[in-house]
Amino acid sequence: MGCAFFADLPSDFQTNHRRISRPSPLALLSTPEQLEELRAALVGPAPHDDVWNSRTVAAWLSARAGRRVSAHAALHYLRLLDFTPQAPRPRHAKAASPEERTAWKKKLETKVAAVHEAHPGAAGSGGGGRGQR
Repeated sequence: MGCAFFADLPSDFQTNHRRISRPSPLALLSTPEQLEELRAALVGPAPHDDVWNSRTVAAWLSARAGRRVSAHAALHYLRLLDFTPQAPRPRHAKAASPEERTAWKKKLETKVAAVHEAHPGAAGSGGGGRGQR
């Protein structure tokens, strides 16, 4: 009649097993007012000088819901409100100062001029990158 696996389970397990699953992430912000509160937060600056991405939205939602909210659920709300997850621009750990960049450009210009003098018909010397024909 039935599988031996279900013999040890409560009789109402098959009809009520959804009650033990996780709460729906869609129920976090169920009213338009709650969605507008998130939209207002997204328009403003992100906490801790960060950017609004699924991780920061998940932290914001977790603080409001009083439980852990996944980054996937947060991404759903970002997209629902027509926002895209943001990522900070990469920064080089040893970035040059403006003075160092200017000095490097001047040094480069000197080297390029020396190459042009040594090879007047070479590509890149004003011939459209094709050299002399």
